[in-house]
Amino acid sequence: MAAKEVHWDEVYRHSLYVLQHEQSCLRFRLDAAIGRLPQPLVSLLHRQNSFFLITAWNPMSEERPRAENEQANASLKQRLLAEKLPFAEAYGQSLPAAEVFWREDGFVVFGQSLPTALSWGRSVRQRALVWAQGGQIGLLRCEDGHFLPCGAAMVMDAAL
Repeated sequence: MAAKEVHWDEVYRHSLYVLQHEQSCLRFRLDAAIGRLPQPLVSLLHRQNSFFLITAWNPMSEERPRAENEQANASLKQRLLAEKLPFAEAYGQSLPAAEVFWREDGFVVFGQSLPTALSWGRSVRQRALVWAQGGQIGLLRCEDGHFLPCGAAMVMDAAL
């Protein structure tokens, strides 16, 4: 029996992303119609210019043991600290209706260029990063550098 083909862009678009910024916890999805970003993301971009979400969990979407993922993320955090990049805690996870539950802890990194984000994503062997700048948000594919614009919708707990 052939393995089921995974459409990673769709998996990432139909996921929940959570990031910390100052005293706020922003929760959003990327499966809304493309248009003006929700006000909390507009405000964040106004203050930070750009952000990207990154994790060192499960390089190239190959599932790894939890301890290995936690160690990889700890190393990523140390690299971010050493480079003095502004960042905070973040994570991505499947939505409740997903066939398989997953969650990957990571970080949101603020105020960097797209080439810098791409370099960081490649360094931890990720398929894609969530990237936002200039009123746009979407998926930045690490392999080819292609940016896939997405629409964003804020999520409240009750909306899950």
